[in-house]
Amino acid sequence: MAEDKTLRLDLEILPTKYIALCEFTAQLIDSSAKEVDKQVELFLFLTQFEASETSLDDKEEVKLNG
Repeated sequence: MAEDKTLRLDLEILPTKYIALCEFTAQLIDSSAKEVDKQVELFLFLTQFEASETSLDDKEEVKLNG
């Protein structure tokens, strides 16, 4: 059975969550949030990562290809 990679995201707080995740990850790997962000951008480019949005009431459902 395929793994369900669907996430439901509140688009209003998504930018804050992303920044917090970069900060959290940076602390784990003894780096900086800016470096983590650069690595995420590189990952997106190298993997041609995509997300598609579908409206569901007040939340967005995002399907990931990665």
